[in-house]
Amino acid sequence: MALLSNQAARLALQNAVLKQHGICAKCDKKHDFIPLILDHVDGNRSHNPADGTNHQAICQSENVKKGKIQQKTRKQNSARRESVSEGGGSLSLKHFPGSNGGDPVIMEEMSPQSREMARADKWKPRFKDFLDDVVRKESNPRAKRILDGFSEVSGMSQNAISRWLDAACSPEGRFEYVKDQEDKWRVRKKQKEQYYAQLP
Repeated sequence: MALLSNQAARLALQNAVLKQHGICAKCDKKHDFIPLILDHVDGNRSHNPADGTNHQAICQSENVKKGKIQQKTRKQNSARRESVSEGGGSLSLKHFPGSNGGDPVIMEEMSPQSREMARADKWKPRFKDFLDDVVRKESNPRAKRILDGFSEVSGMSQNAISRWLDAACSPEGRFEYVKDQEDKWRVRKKQKEQYYAQLP
């Protein structure tokens, strides 16, 4: 079915208001000075049966509450989608059951920032293992080698990996930066005494 035209929407709202005697379908209060808003019971704006069974009139405050609930549901569905996506592939127009177990909620394609964040959630814990492995196998590897290597493995941006490396080499971290004879930055594991001395 198609969306309602402005005239059809006004008519559907009038019918819903008359049927409900001017009372909001959600809060059961009569609002004399605040106009009621046309709402679709199932949340699908394209579902407009001629008998008006999918239409109800609600007040502005209930409409805002419903919007917040729908936004929370979208976030939950987005989290589900990210866990399914295996590292950032977008799942365009995927259907997930609504919070009430009823009709599915249609999610739009993930933004590039969301995909990067989903990849970061997946790869950040693996970076720590990668860093341990590289430092153990190579004596004081170059920081650039770590950035290039993990970027190639994960597909993550070097900016994100650089932040993770900086955190690992911070005063609270288990690694530290050192300069070699060629003035290049290398990464080495802190001596145990140094590391434990910095812990609170």
